[in-house]
Order: sequence, then structure tokens, then C-alpha cells
Amino acid sequence: MKIACVDDNQEILQQMGALLGHYSEEKGVMIDLSGYDNAAEFLKEAQQEQYNIVFMDIYFDGQEVTGIEAARKLRRRDPQCMIIFLTSSSDHMPEAFAVHAFSYIMKEELEHQVQNVLDDAIKVLPVTKKLSVKQGTQELQIPHQTIICAYTDGHYLNIRILNGEPVRLRMTFRELLDQLETGKCFLQINKGVLVNMDHIKSIEEGDCRMIDDTWLPIRHRDRSSLIATWRSYQFDKIREEQS
Repeated sequence: MKIACVDDNQEILQQMGALLGHYSEEKGVMIDLSGYDNAAEFLKEAQQEQYNIVFMDIYFDGQEVTGIEAARKLRRRDPQCMIIFLTSSSDHMPEAFAVHAFSYIMKEELEHQVQNVLDDAIKVLPVTKKLSVKQGTQELQIPHQTIICAYTDGHYLNIRILNGEPVRLRMTFRELLDQLETGKCFLQINKGVLVNMDHIKSIEEGDCRMIDDTWLPIRHRDRSSLIATWRSYQFDKIREEQS
């Protein structure tokens, strides 16, 4: 489970690290924790990462981006991420829940509330779909949401993933499609080329630019319909977020 904690107070970051470490040991839950003391820096990193849960401070002293603003931007990109606000005041509770926050924790009660909130969050976290593949003798489990794109190269298949080295497999494109058929975020844009629409940065001329700056050719005759599919997918995500 990937968790981020965003707070400009180093003591809070350290306390959260200790609490989450204790929770991981006690509950037997694997937690990959990242800490940030700057909301803008977190948003930049979040373009390459997919978090299950984000603990977000509301006040950032002297910073341009507030916790509420950071949460709104994160929510637009990732409607499934659970946002849990950390604060010393309940004054901004209405704003917090306007961005569909999962919960709201007072900082003076961290020790008592973090475990309960995590227990509740784990119960409703969506099941992570994974691509099961073999690389030599190694068995890999690649979460669908971390796949940026995949494309054939001779008898091999190259898969680019978020914040990781590309994976090169002896696997057919058909075998890949069979495993990913339930993933509505995937779109085949050319022969042997599949992209994750969550990670498209732009479509320019006859190419698709991904968030890792990989450029992939689009099938020319289907360009208009492929762009329409991507835009429709974006609108559907926005509607889901607003609902």
C-alpha cells in the first residue's frame, strides 16, 4: 500500500512515520511511505506516482499551494486516492470534504486516530488489479494503474511503468490484451501499441505523448476516434469525481 504524508512540520512527518511503521508491523500490512514538506513538490512527484492514501496538511506556512488546493489537483488526476486531512483547527472542515476527503484528523489526536482511520480506509480501498508476467525466472506483479504504455518490439513486449525501469518481456501483444481486457483505462492506439489514458500528457499531430515523455505513433485513419475516446474518458472521470 502506497501512502504519502504531506506536511511542512518535520515533527508531524516523523510522528506519522512512526505511527505508520507501528501499524504496518502490528497489522502485517506492507506500507510504502513517502514524506513531503512542500505541497507543490508533492504534486510534481504525484504525476509519476500512484498513492492509495494521502495524509495532507491544510496549512502550509509561506507556501503558494495550500493543502486544499493540492487535494483538488490530486483529485482531478486520481479520483480513487483517499485523502485524509491533518489539521490543528476544524474551521476548514467544509472545504476539506468538498474535495471528497475520506477523513479529517486533528493533529493533537494523531496517536489515537491514525490506526482507526487506516482500519476504515483499508476496508473500502479498491482492489488493485495486477498484470501477472514472467521475466526470465522472476514472477512480476505489475499494478494496472502503474502501467504507462506497452508496445511490441519484434518478439518482445516493452512495458513502461511509473517510477520504475522499463520491463521487457517475451510475451505476445495478444496475451497482454487478454490480461488487461477489464481495464477501461487502456486504449490501443496503433498495431502493437497500448496506452493508459490516465497517463497521456497530450496528443499532437500523429503522436501520443505520455507523462514520462515517451512518444508513440497513433494509427492515422483512427486518429479522430481515438482522440474522442480519450476525451470522453477524461470527462467521465471528472463526472465521477464531482458525484
